[in-house]
This record gives sequence, C-alpha cells and structure tokens, in this order.
Amino acid sequence: MYSVSIIVTLLLATLTELTEARQQHSKGQSTPFYTNSKHIFELSASNFNDYVYGSNYTTLVEFYAPWCGYCQKLRPDFEAASKEGHHYAQFAAINCDEQHNKAFCHEQGITGFPTLITYRPPKTFLENKQRSQQFAVQPYENDRSSSGIINAMKGQVKGFTKKVTKKNLDKLFTSYKEISSSPKVVFFTDSNQVSPMYKSLAIDYITNIEFFHVLNPNGEYLEMAKKYLSPEFENSEKLQVPILMVLDPVNDEIVVYDGELKKNHISKFLTKFGTPNDGDFSERAEIIKGIKEGSYKSFKDYRKKKSKAAKAAKAAKTNEQAEPKLVKDEL
Repeated sequence: MYSVSIIVTLLLATLTELTEARQQHSKGQSTPFYTNSKHIFELSASNFNDYVYGSNYTTLVEFYAPWCGYCQKLRPDFEAASKEGHHYAQFAAINCDEQHNKAFCHEQGITGFPTLITYRPPKTFLENKQRSQQFAVQPYENDRSSSGIINAMKGQVKGFTKKVTKKNLDKLFTSYKEISSSPKVVFFTDSNQVSPMYKSLAIDYITNIEFFHVLNPNGEYLEMAKKYLSPEFENSEKLQVPILMVLDPVNDEIVVYDGELKKNHISKFLTKFGTPNDGDFSERAEIIKGIKEGSYKSFKDYRKKKSKAAKAAKAAKTNEQAEPKLVKDEL
C-alpha cells in the first residue's frame, strides 16, 4: 500500500499538471478539438437547440475541456467513430472551458470531463409541445472505443420503414399509386432484420418518401415481384437479393436501383424522387457546412440571409418584367 506522503505527492503532481494545462489554454496554446473535423460539429450555447433538436437523429454530444487529459485520450476514438457513425447519428462537441459556454454546460449538469450525453428524439413529435422537451436525454455509458460508439449509435436509429409480407406484396406493387402520391422505396434483403443503414435512409427522407422492406432470405418474394417489372429484368442477373426499387407514382414506373448498396450512393439516387430532411444531401447539411466554413454564423443567420436573397431575387424579377413596359412607354 502507498504511504500517505506518496499519495499526497501524487495528488500535488496531478494538480500541478492540471494547473499548467489550464494556464497553457488561457495563453491560447490550446484550441477547440473539432473545429476542422468533417463529421463533428463544435457546438455553442447559441446553436445547440438548432443542431441537436432540429434533427430526427440521435445526437451524441461530448462536453469537454481542451486541457483535460481524458478528453485528449478520447479525441481520436470520437473522431474515428464519427467518420462511419455519422450515417446513423449526429456527432457534436462543446468546449466547456470557453467563457460563453460555461453557464450552458453547468445547466446541462456537467461536473467532469469528458462527459458524453445522448439526445434521442421520439418516434413521433407532438405538435403542441416544444421539440426540445420531447427528446430523451441520457448519459452515454457504453464502450467509448470507436467501434463501441459506432455500434451504440447504430442501435439508436429509429425504424420508420414498414415490413412487406407475402400477403400484402402484390397489393403494394399493384396499387402503389392509390396508396399515396409519395414515391415508395422497397428493399429486398437477404437478412432477417432491417439494417441501420436502410433505417437511416428512411429518417433522411421521412416527409417525402415512404420506405418498405422485404425480409427475403430465399429470394421467394423477389420472384413474386418480377412480374411487375419491365421485361428486361425477367432473366436479368442483376435482379438478385439484396436489391432496392422505387415505385414512382408520378411517372407511373418501377425503377430498379443498380448502384452500390452504400448509403451515400443510394441517397444521391433517391434525390431524383424526393428532398431529404437530414443527411449529406439535405439543406441542413449545407447549413452545417456553411457554419463550419464561416459562411454563416448560425442556423438563424442562414435563414436570414436566405430570406434576404429571396427578396432580392423577387425584386430583380419584378424589375425585369417591368422593363419592356417602360421601353414601350418611352416609344
């Protein structure tokens, strides 16, 4: 066992290291960790609500201080997790050592660093209640390795895709124009469960495209669907499980996706049929990118500039339409 003097010496050494780290930070020798990170958003008290509560994804937030040794140790794993995990969740961090963030971190109950907290949205939002009041806020207590974080975030993806059974498959393919005017994505998978990737696509397009899945281990359901496709697919080698199709009621056609079964590839393809609310091809992603690059100060600033640009464009169009009349009057 350690003697009292040794313990005291170790404590003093630790306190000295912390003090020196704080002093270095106060002299500008320490900067926010994730300013240049592609998939981690550096939060502040002013943009927290827009970023966290404005999404249909779970957000994992790291509350940290740059001088904290444990934060420095977590940093590479958190960054590595965000690279793959951003398809399934939002990743964010807030520097609690910054003066303008201290009061906010205190309000969030942060007493040590790093603290990880998940903010999970409900399956359905109530219109008569603020979005921020409907999120489940919980300390992250899972494995903090990059793989552990990724797996935990995959488990947080909510399911908005509907299962198609043998009984209702024919009905979907024959009456998809009557069910609703929205495009419908149908994914035939050889797995016995829906992948987090496909669930995340349904979140991205939640208000514009309907998502369905067919658990089809032996290919039987795909054979049933072939009769509704163009003749070219009757004996096509491409028509194998797993495969994705879009039932497009606007153009009255069934489109078979023939690209890679990766999220970005599929999502880009789906932009032909609807506009995403979240994800890499959404307006929201453009706003976040703009804030990171300094084009906008906040979500509010983006909306303000967008409104101003729209008014300017409308005024220019009005002036353009008025010019021929002025020329005629002059003649």
